Amino acid sequence: MKAVILAAGMGSRLGHYTEQIPKCMLKVGKKTIIEHAIEVLSSFGIKSFVIVTGHKGRKLRKFLTENFNLDFTFVHNHVYRETNNIYSFYLGIKDVWEDVILLNSDVYFHPGIFERLYLAPISRVFLVVDDQKPLGEEEMKVVIENSKILRISKRIPPKEANGEYIGMAKIPEKYLGLLKEFAEQIMEESGAGVFYEDAIQRIINTGNEVHYVSTQKMPWVEVDFPHELTFARRIYKNFV
Repeated sequence: MKAVILAAGMGSRLGHYTEQIPKCMLKVGKKTIIEHAIEVLSSFGIKSFVIVTGHKGRKLRKFLTENFNLDFTFVHNHVYRETNNIYSFYLGIKDVWEDVILLNSDVYFHPGIFERLYLAPISRVFLVVDDQKPLGEEEMKVVIENSKILRISKRIPPKEANGEYIGMAKIPEKYLGLLKEFAEQIMEESGAGVFYEDAIQRIINTGNEVHYVSTQKMPWVEVDFPHELTFARRIYKNFV
């Protein structure tokens, strides 16, 4: 199993915090966000990582290779300023042909959340969903029926949604070919300024089941704004 971590974003909404570093290198406690993620994943036996870089990518590459004795493949998104995460997603999975853990690098999460995903069956696509959080317009929302995800989009009205996809997934190797194909189709149709979750929706639309595991009220946060960084720094003591 290989982990694909998307770390190309500029983090512009964090202002001065990300002028000189990618946001996944912001510190929460004594460790960076990505350092925490890699330590959690590697504790479950994942030793091979594809890191999609963009903003301040050289600094991230240097940091990871100097601090971890793991198998890293770095793929640079040269157009990270003009693209959304679908292109980074495509670059990350393009040359992978094995089961994948997919992670957005700005997600700071309780290790128990990843444990629930890791223990889910590898026969189907599984997304991690917070099914307790109040929802707004900005969240990547999902509609769930029983254990299956029927819709995933930011455009879902909050009142119709059952939770938020937190940016962590398990993808069996047998679905990677379809996801690559759908990502290519979507970028041809709509450009690269869209989200990779659109490719997951096409997986669903073509009759494939996508399931979810709940965060079970364990803490997590996607660090996009300064107040979310503050929140991460407040909750991290619950992780140790």
